[in-house]
Amino acid sequence: MNKSEQIKDWFVRKLVGHRDWENDPDRRVEFFAERCSNIETWDSSDLWDLRVSLAQTIYKRLEAFGDGMGHSYLSGEEWTEVLYKMRFGFWFYGWEQSKAWTEFVNSSPESIQELWTRADEGTSLFGEHFGNLWT
Repeated sequence: MNKSEQIKDWFVRKLVGHRDWENDPDRRVEFFAERCSNIETWDSSDLWDLRVSLAQTIYKRLEAFGDGMGHSYLSGEEWTEVLYKMRFGFWFYGWEQSKAWTEFVNSSPESIQELWTRADEGTSLFGEHFGNLWT
């Protein structure tokens, strides 16, 4: 692969992302064109598993939010813990098929169930504290 092809491949990966269709050049080009023509920068591959797409988007925003930002009736330490739990929930749902997920699968069934419980708690807390997520 020459330098130009390497740059094109890197650019497509950054804009289109990594999915099961990653090795299908026709689909990659199709999604790249869709993403370039769409103001919101999403394509139909994001709808294959909306849970993952939304979780990744929300996680990145919560991560940028930092520790303790927002407005809550909770104390600073309690609010920071809630933010941490929310971030974990969306991280887990957004990247469950990543390398980290592979490591979890090699864990015991009890460990996996505990992770799902923690993830569900985080997403529930997001719903409960949605109105407090502003700066």
